[in-house]
Amino acid sequence: MKLKSYIANHYTNFRSFSSKRKIIVIESDDWGAIRMPSKNVYNQLVKENIVSHNNPYARFDSIALDNDWDGLFHILSKHRDKNDKNPCFTLNFIVSNPNFEKIEDTNFQEYHYEHFIKTCTGQKGSENYQNYLKEGIKNGFLYPQLHGREHVNVVRWLKALQDGNEKFLKSFQYGTYFVQPDTLNFNNKSIFAAFDYDQAKELNDHQKILTEAKELFEEYFGFSSKSIIFPNYIWSNEHARFTQKLGFEYIQGTKFQNISKQGFGYKRKFRFTGQQNEFNQINLVRNCFFEPSSSKKRNTVQSCLNEIDISFSHNAPAIISSHRLNYIGAIDETNRNKNLKLLDELLNKISQKWPEVEYFTSQQLGALISNK
Repeated sequence: MKLKSYIANHYTNFRSFSSKRKIIVIESDDWGAIRMPSKNVYNQLVKENIVSHNNPYARFDSIALDNDWDGLFHILSKHRDKNDKNPCFTLNFIVSNPNFEKIEDTNFQEYHYEHFIKTCTGQKGSENYQNYLKEGIKNGFLYPQLHGREHVNVVRWLKALQDGNEKFLKSFQYGTYFVQPDTLNFNNKSIFAAFDYDQAKELNDHQKILTEAKELFEEYFGFSSKSIIFPNYIWSNEHARFTQKLGFEYIQGTKFQNISKQGFGYKRKFRFTGQQNEFNQINLVRNCFFEPSSSKKRNTVQSCLNEIDISFSHNAPAIISSHRLNYIGAIDETNRNKNLKLLDELLNKISQKWPEVEYFTSQQLGALISNK
């Protein structure tokens, strides 16, 4: 670990909510989002130079297939904490995807979406998606929370399509919004940053999107999401105000909030777990990372263990970021199989080093911090 990163990790944990309990939360993003529809689409987009083989989100990230759920549940079922509970992934869901047919029917003038379940069960090999969700929740392997309505910036995407951008039009025909580089023509801002904005008037649309996302989540899962994670860690104080009114009490993310400067760049605001914003929402800050599919570190297991150790040395909860793409085999089965073995190794070593560990969901940690 580089010295600057080492010092920053210690500082983040030093400021964090303190508990002598050895608490671990595992947060995983982008469940439900389409991103790369299939291996065939991936191969074609690489061939046409629309996405890069070097981008792990292009190479690996897709809808979870039945085999992916089976593999993840098998590993989680092998492990227990001091309370005899399995590790539980907080799965952050995108609750809809673009309805490509309806958008094209409007000549790209209007945005339309479809429920994430329709997208997921429509994929070959994921017909039992709903059954796995029910099983995972019932057995304590997963706990859903809200990530957003869609994982694409609607205004930017539609403009690219309306302007006839060749690469975006081509990826659209393959059923995705993925173009590499994804910052093309957006002042180095991402097409995936759903709540980024260039003009203040876009905030009205964001309020509508957040309201619909909350409603879609509650209608499907049957309960309210108390935490939210904004795509690409980009949100403003206005977004925090919207979500507080909608009942979101906790904001997941990394140690920096990225606030749009409306046009170019971002203002970065430091965060730490347990900190309250001006709307009394509690920050939940990821201080550990297990990202073998995208990390350049040679030993992602040991690196994550080191970060957990730093967290616990300050009596801070360890909040591990572990993205969906690590457990997906739709495009490359070796990606899933390799990383499940690494997850098994990580969980084994956690139990060996900290037998008193307790696995929490993001919502449970937020409730503990707020004494609820």
